[in-house]
Amino acid sequence: MTRQDEHDGLAAAPPRGLVRAGACLALAVVLLGELTGGVARTLPAPGAVVLGLVVLWLLGTGAVAARARRASADRRLWRAVALLVGTVGATLAAQPLLAQALPVDTPSALAWVPVAAALLACFLPVYGAFVRWNLTRTHSADPDDRLNAVSAVLAGQALLGLVSELAGGPLDLLPWWQAQLLFAATAAIIVLGGTALSTALLTRGGREPSTWLVTAAGLPVAAGVVGVAVDPTGAPAPGTLTAFGAGLLLLVLASAHRSALAVPEVVRGAPATVGAYGVIVLAVAVAAVAGVTGAGAEDVVAQRWTVLTAALGAVGAASRLLLNLGELDQLADTHHQARTDELTGLANRRGLLDRTDAMLERGAPFALALVDLDRFKEVNDALGHASGDALLVAAAARLRAAAGAGAEVGRLGGDEFALLLPLPPSVDAGGGGGAARSATGAWGELLVRAMAPPYDVGSGIVHVTGSTGLVVHTGAQPDDGDLVGLRSELLRRADAAMYAAKRRGGGWAVHDPEVHGEGEHALRTAEELRRALEAGELVLHYQPQVGVADGSVVGVEALVRWRHPVHGLLPPGRFLQVAEDHGLIGQVTGVVLRGAVRQCADWRRRGLDLRVSVNVSATDLLDRHLPHRLGELLLEHRVPASRLVLEVTETTLARDQARATQVLAELAELGVATSIDDFGTGWSSLAQLHRMRFSELKLDRSFTLDLLTDQRAAAITASTVDLAHALGLRVVAEGVEDPTTLARLAELGCDETQGYWHAAPMTAPELVAWAAAHHRGEAVPGGW
Repeated sequence: MTRQDEHDGLAAAPPRGLVRAGACLALAVVLLGELTGGVARTLPAPGAVVLGLVVLWLLGTGAVAARARRASADRRLWRAVALLVGTVGATLAAQPLLAQALPVDTPSALAWVPVAAALLACFLPVYGAFVRWNLTRTHSADPDDRLNAVSAVLAGQALLGLVSELAGGPLDLLPWWQAQLLFAATAAIIVLGGTALSTALLTRGGREPSTWLVTAAGLPVAAGVVGVAVDPTGAPAPGTLTAFGAGLLLLVLASAHRSALAVPEVVRGAPATVGAYGVIVLAVAVAAVAGVTGAGAEDVVAQRWTVLTAALGAVGAASRLLLNLGELDQLADTHHQARTDELTGLANRRGLLDRTDAMLERGAPFALALVDLDRFKEVNDALGHASGDALLVAAAARLRAAAGAGAEVGRLGGDEFALLLPLPPSVDAGGGGGAARSATGAWGELLVRAMAPPYDVGSGIVHVTGSTGLVVHTGAQPDDGDLVGLRSELLRRADAAMYAAKRRGGGWAVHDPEVHGEGEHALRTAEELRRALEAGELVLHYQPQVGVADGSVVGVEALVRWRHPVHGLLPPGRFLQVAEDHGLIGQVTGVVLRGAVRQCADWRRRGLDLRVSVNVSATDLLDRHLPHRLGELLLEHRVPASRLVLEVTETTLARDQARATQVLAELAELGVATSIDDFGTGWSSLAQLHRMRFSELKLDRSFTLDLLTDQRAAAITASTVDLAHALGLRVVAEGVEDPTTLARLAELGCDETQGYWHAAPMTAPELVAWAAAHHRGEAVPGGW
């Protein structure tokens, strides 16, 4: 065993020599107690017994304390056992001396009262340790179940008192308080033994020998206490000391055993509640019998104590039951809240998924519908969150009313709801037509009609519809038995149908693999893209931008590619729109910006000072934190802001001109240049060029390609170049693929050109090699 194992408490034991010595001495004391137990009362000086008990006490305490120091998960248990052995062992070792010192007319059982008191003093710490020990193996124990434990001891005390009254015995000679101490101590031992036994029987802890050794140790100790009452003189019966020695020996052996930590497992049921019921039944029965048989009893005080302890035990157990009921009620309320949407009162995502899993397990046919409110964001932004919440509450009420009592309605989050709608058992197994499609279509029509009327949201009347996607589950179980995977697949199909309905302008749609395959492909692509972002599969290629006047390389445009593990290198057209639709475009842009700036810094260190252009989306441009992040990125890599150009499309600028204008102004203050990409293909406006601070204008390739054959394209290009120069903007023409077009652009005054005539997009090392060849005049036009 390694030192780390000792610290972790996976296996810890006292030195073997100590264990062997303790075992031998324990056996010696057991034999000595067996030989002398019957005459201990007549010995003039029971020195041998005392010496043996003291040695056994010291060795036992040392062995258990050593285990307590070495253990980790079981440390609490062995500390409590060490306390029990040390305290009770001390009083037990002193018992022969105390018995010898008692007056002749005093019952010898009085010498056992300190032992009983010590047992009771250690009861609650040891019981708590046993419960915690149980929790390392099962979740069935209650760490705060001390009330039930005390009630059980009181009921057991009452039962022992009743038996003593009915059967008679030497304990009748003791004062009532001494007898009650012995009764309570015996009951405490029984309760501790039962607690340890529950660990062995209910859980995998029963596979550990230490569990059974600790449990078995309680039996001889309890027998030793009971042995006090056997002899009419009150002296310990033969074998009493043997019993105590055997119990201590079992504890020493348990402490020496190596045991591994057990993985906690859940045991169904409510042990604390069952235990409380058992205590109540026992206490009431004892009180009833004591009340019936107590009339005319010689020892009225003892009889009253029996009834009193039984009553206290019943009251304590009943109190525990009331606490259990309160805790169960609170647990049920917490469970309900954890599965309920706070705003609408519908099931939340967790609650709805649980309900879906239950229906899948039963094999019941149903339709899953996803409803997304159209134009909810507009209402929320225009009228405020209070109106948005009112709209959600009203929509939830309509959906609940439309679905009826047999359906489950939930809110997945935001403005998206889900419904589990029961279908007749006769739906066809195909799930695509016939009874299934007819029943599902009826649900779709019902939901559309329910959402159609206007909503009063407090601040006004709004008309909001819902897009509904439905999918049919016929009740068939998956071949692999994966119900969680089936549930995820149903949600994905309903989501695809819902987006198909939304693209049509609202209404409802039932999932059809042939019709909605494109949407499913987009969903799969989005999931793969998320993984690709984490795995670093996005890479950058660079296309050079060349000055028209001198042919020098002045910059590059960074173009993202996806190095897909299955499909190879994918162009941006295969995934950028998916990234935009699924909220991943910001992460993609972040990867591109970091890679481009880092590469620019590397080129500058090598003496290649190039401007780098990066495309940004509408989502990026409307992010007010973009200038700050760019400033930190440029500062980190020590790249001048003038070396970075952000390209935005005209369509991007149309979404929120006010915010876009503010972000562009902050970028200009930072020194980052901005370029209107694909100029002339969107909603070109002189006012746009006047208000927004651009540094560059990029002519769309549609004009460049037609420049030599279309006079109107040539006129628009010439006018655009003149206008840009008049406003102080640099003009870059895209799509240059032949020398004639390049020459014509030079005549029109274009500043820079970009296209396959110069070079196709390439990796960073390839670009360095191409730039060097271009500088030497060795680069082949259109052939690199």
